[in-house]
Amino acid sequence: MKKIISLLTIAVLMVVLATAAFATEAPALEIADVEGAAGAEVVMNVAIVNNPGITVGEFRVTVDSENLELVDMAFVGMEDWQWDTTGINPATGKVVVLADAIKDYKLEGDCVLVTLTVKVKEGTLPGKYAVNAVVDYIGDDDADFIVEETFTGYVVVPCTEHVWDEGVVKTPAT
Repeated sequence: MKKIISLLTIAVLMVVLATAAFATEAPALEIADVEGAAGAEVVMNVAIVNNPGITVGEFRVTVDSENLELVDMAFVGMEDWQWDTTGINPATGKVVVLADAIKDYKLEGDCVLVTLTVKVKEGTLPGKYAVNAVVDYIGDDDADFIVEETFTGYVVVPCTEHVWDEGVVKTPAT
């Protein structure tokens, strides 16, 4: 009986370890958090991680428009790609990724897709302000890897204007 239990335990352990070894995380976009004071421009990266090889995609970048302004967006690190002529539009936050079908390119592996230049508006109070990548679809010719998902990063505005009053009591006790 002990041998059967030992064999079953070993079999279950092997299945669990094999599943863990071959498990892969789903593709996702990551937006790097950054810190910036009111009035400053900051640069954020939008990267794809766990990328099985994309050839096409479309997403929109949205910002907390009360406190942030999307100033510019730029593709990076993909010289071999042919981009849609309307590929990036800071006014609407739209990004269209389109591989060169003639050369049969696939963008594989984790990499930065787009850099965002975001301005923190004057008068913005300390806090965390959202920058979102709202994905319509990202995939290849056979399947979409990401569909209708939102990924969020933050611009953190630190508390920098605090003035210590040195603890001086201005009203005497009565």
